[in-house]
Amino acid sequence: MSVLYLCVWNYARRLILDFKEASTLCCQNQQPVFLGWKAPPPGVFKINVDGATSADGRLSSIGVFIRDGKGDTIAALCKSLPGQYSSEETEILVVENGVLLG
Repeated sequence: MSVLYLCVWNYARRLILDFKEASTLCCQNQQPVFLGWKAPPPGVFKINVDGATSADGRLSSIGVFIRDGKGDTIAALCKSLPGQYSSEETEILVVENGVLLG
């Protein structure tokens, strides 16, 4: 269970850092647009995936969340990938892992 907490913590930390970096690049006069997550219809599951590769391409990690119509987490996966992968390869692998977890 502590590994899951560490994965969630690292994922949240990365999101914050990415947001801070992106906000410095954003134009001052643009109006913010909220793009929130929406739960799927009742009886349907939604699989959200994300993959990342370090700038030097030496480390790749993936994360998968499966949620139900109430937004409750049904399953989650977070792991580092063995070997070196490009960003595109990492994204393909995270989609594959998401489908397999589902």
